[in-house]
Amino acid sequence: MPDQTVLIHGDVLIDRTALAAALPDAWASILAAEMGGERDAWRRAYQRVADDWESYWADLDLSGDNSVEQWREGRWRVIRAWFRLAGQPIPDVAQSSYYLGTLTEMVGKRCSAWKPGLVDAINMLTEARFRIAILDPYLPSPLLRGTLSASYPYNEIQVIGPDELEQVGIEDIERGWLASLIGTDPASVQFVSPPADVTNLVSLLAHEVKPSAA
Repeated sequence: MPDQTVLIHGDVLIDRTALAAALPDAWASILAAEMGGERDAWRRAYQRVADDWESYWADLDLSGDNSVEQWREGRWRVIRAWFRLAGQPIPDVAQSSYYLGTLTEMVGKRCSAWKPGLVDAINMLTEARFRIAILDPYLPSPLLRGTLSASYPYNEIQVIGPDELEQVGIEDIERGWLASLIGTDPASVQFVSPPADVTNLVSLLAHEVKPSAA
C-alpha cells in the first residue's frame, strides 16, 4: 500500500494556553534536578525573563534568511538568563545543544498540552494505516517530542520544527519540501491546519484522504 501521510499543524493539536502554563514549573523542576539550586529560585528566574521577554529578542530577526540561527540564539539567551537570575554558573556555549535539545525534551515530558481527544484520534488514524507527522513552525521539535511521548508512543510519529524546516514559520515553504522532510511523495500528503481540531480530525480526513486498499 502506498504511504498516506497526514501532516498536522501544531495549532490543531496543541493547547497553547496549557503549554504556557506548564512550562515554568517543568523547566524549574528539571533545572533544579539536573543543575542543583532551589526549584523556587528557578521558577522565579523563569518568570523574570518572561516579564522582560521582548528585550531578549528585540535585535533578532526571525523572518530573515538565517531565522533558525537567530531563533536558537534567542532561546540560548533565555536559558543563560535563567542561570544568571537563579544565581547559578552560566553554561558555556558548547553545552547549548544539551539545553536546547536533551533538556528541552525532558521538559516536554512534564507538560500536558495536547488537546482532548488527541490520543483517540491518532489511534484511529494509525489503525487506518495512515502515517502521521506533526509540524510546528515555531516550537522546537524536542519539546514537541517530549510532550507527545507523555501521551502517546511518539516514535511512530515524525515531528518537524524550525530546525527541521530550516526556517522559523512556514512562509514560502513548498509542499514538495515538506514531503521531502517526511520522506514521501507530495501527492500522498494531506496537510491539516486550523480551523480543524482534534474532534473533527478523523471525520475530516475520512472525507479528504482515503487509504489505499492493501
